[in-house]
Amino acid sequence: MLKDAMTAEARHVPLLFMSSLAATQPQLSDYAASKRAGEDSITSSALQWCVFRPPAVYGPGERELRPLLDWMARGVIIIPGNDAQRVAFIHVADLTAACLAWFANSNLLSGRIFELNDGESDGYDWHAIESACGERRYFRAVVPAAALRALGFLSVLASRISGNAPMLSPGKVRELMFPSWVGSSTGEGNNAFSAVTGWKPEWKLKAGVHQTLETR
Repeated sequence: MLKDAMTAEARHVPLLFMSSLAATQPQLSDYAASKRAGEDSITSSALQWCVFRPPAVYGPGERELRPLLDWMARGVIIIPGNDAQRVAFIHVADLTAACLAWFANSNLLSGRIFELNDGESDGYDWHAIESACGERRYFRAVVPAAALRALGFLSVLASRISGNAPMLSPGKVRELMFPSWVGSSTGEGNNAFSAVTGWKPEWKLKAGVHQTLETR
C-alpha cells in the first residue's frame, strides 16, 4: 500500500487525500464507505496528511452531471426523489487551485480535513440550480423514490447479464436522494483554508454551468 510505503520511507512527505462529502455518510453506498475507509486509514497514520472532501465537482469534461445539465439546458429539471434537497458545488478549476494552494502551504495544513465549496456554504436548492441554468420556464420532473429504487435494482440485474458496471446502483440511488450534501461538523470550510493559503473560489454556479454547457 502507498500509505505503508510512505510511512516506512517518506513519512515526512506531505500527502493530500482526495476524498468526498460522501465519506460523511458511509452507510449510503460502497463508494461512500470506500471514501470513509480511505480517510480512516490515512488519518490514523503517522503521515503528514491533509484531506479534501469536495462536494459535487463540475466543469469542462465532467461526465456524471453533464446529462442533468443538458436536460436543464433544454428546459427540463429532473429531480431525483427529493425536491427539498440542498447540494453544494465546486468548479474543477477552483478545486485544482485549492490543490496548488495546499501544495504551497502543506506544512501548515497537516492533520486537517477541509470541505471546500464555491462560496455558498449552505449549498443550493433546486430553485437556485434552475436560476443558474438561465432565466426561463422549466418543466420540473420529480422522479419518485420508488421509481429510482426500481431503476437501481434493474440496473444491477442488467449489469450482471452484460458484465458491465451498473449505471445506477442502489447505493447511488441512496446518494441521489440524500437530503443535504452541503458539509458536515467534522470538516473545516473555506474560511479556515483561505486563512492559511489565501485561496478563494472564483467560479459561481451560474457562470460555471454556462461554461460547462458551452464546452464539449
